[in-house]
Amino acid sequence: MSLISRLLQEIREEEKREGELQCFIGHEFRHKDLRVKLECALERLGLQAYFADREVTGEYILDKVCKKILVTRASIVDLTTANPNVYFEFGVAIGLNKPVFVVLKRGATVPPLLDSFVKLRFTSYAGLERELSEQVPGWLEQSIEHHLLYNTHCHFVNVLCPDRQRLTFQRRYLVIDQMEGTNEEGQTILTDDPDLRAELSAALDRFHFDPVFLGDVPLQDTFRLCDYCRALRDSSFALCHLTWRTSPNVYLLLGLVTGLDIPSLLVVHEERDKRGRLLFEIPTMLRGLDAFYYEYPSVDIPERLGNEVEGFLNRHKGRPISSKVLVFPDLIRRNFFVEEVAAGSVEKKAQLGNLPPKPYRELIARDSELEEIMAALRDPVARWIAAIHGEGGIGKTALSHEVADRCLTERLFDTVVWESAYERELTFETVIDTIAQQLGRADILRLKAEEKEGQVMALLQGQRLLASGLNSTLTIA
Repeated sequence: MSLISRLLQEIREEEKREGELQCFIGHEFRHKDLRVKLECALERLGLQAYFADREVTGEYILDKVCKKILVTRASIVDLTTANPNVYFEFGVAIGLNKPVFVVLKRGATVPPLLDSFVKLRFTSYAGLERELSEQVPGWLEQSIEHHLLYNTHCHFVNVLCPDRQRLTFQRRYLVIDQMEGTNEEGQTILTDDPDLRAELSAALDRFHFDPVFLGDVPLQDTFRLCDYCRALRDSSFALCHLTWRTSPNVYLLLGLVTGLDIPSLLVVHEERDKRGRLLFEIPTMLRGLDAFYYEYPSVDIPERLGNEVEGFLNRHKGRPISSKVLVFPDLIRRNFFVEEVAAGSVEKKAQLGNLPPKPYRELIARDSELEEIMAALRDPVARWIAAIHGEGGIGKTALSHEVADRCLTERLFDTVVWESAYERELTFETVIDTIAQQLGRADILRLKAEEKEGQVMALLQGQRLLASGLNSTLTIA
């Protein structure tokens, strides 16, 4: 059984309840002032800061940390120092789709991969406490809202991600092997070892998996991290090369692999100095992951890595993939950031599924059209299609959104599926794919066209579904 699947089964109800009151802190332990200010800021919000070093258990540190990231409300991560453990914890939280708030002291830098995601840059610890107290409540409330409304919402990038629920394993593996080096000007650059890559590929050739290196991952997204995440979702496993020159990006991506519940094998270079002392040992956090240790790449990798990979693949063969059920606290019940919630509003939010945010603040001068459409949808013997047509920019999308929202408020339908004619060309098959994906059956997308239709029709049996499209139609099935 995989790590995340096992932890999901082991988590007790009391751990979930305790996690509702906590925020996981990813940081370098020696920063005592940071810890004090974080505790003070969170106490003002009715939350406790959870520091992993304060709790001693008999389990692996890896298990303890991943379990806590699962059950706590959110994570606050300080990337001021390039600490491998912190970057790994950060990646786990992203993979588990938990809300993460990144802080960084001014003057410090993060890899370009992450620069856009720093939410708070502070100059002093006193300023950090004040700014956290001001910013975290709104950020958490937005994260709660998005979690309740959109099952395809990525908390970290803060977008609706069509790949959020997808794991499509192909016969390939991702090699995560970035190292830090210096150029002629003495600047830090990212590099790799071509000889090592050749040895890895040759050693694994007999398993008929294609290697994909980070530099080969196609540029498809605004954020490079999203490209890497997409590549992982297409991979059967990941090989993660660790050495004393390993880039922080590698620890981040290894955490992402762990959070996504994808098998990973560490390939650890036990390089020694002239006196025979080890130059590098893997962080304590990572002990418990599958690992292969080597000293001489041209000898150890060809002779031993193949057998290690064979055992690794056998251990994970046929392994059930975690359902990716997040342990997200019942935040509305606890009422930390929402003073008053009308009865039934939580149920309504859960039903909203994939309805995007309102593209307007208040719908104006559309009362007659709204009532006409609602009357048609309330009539059990009326037509199954209500068409909203008109010139661009007059408010068709807003009206469609308001209709869908009111239908769910009145419980006319069980759920809503939203498809955008602006994002791609609409065909019968794309609509079928959208319905399957937004109803939580992404596995149907891999079927042949004729099989898809039958599966989706079976899925809709007994359900009252409202399908709404931008510049398209409201279709009731």
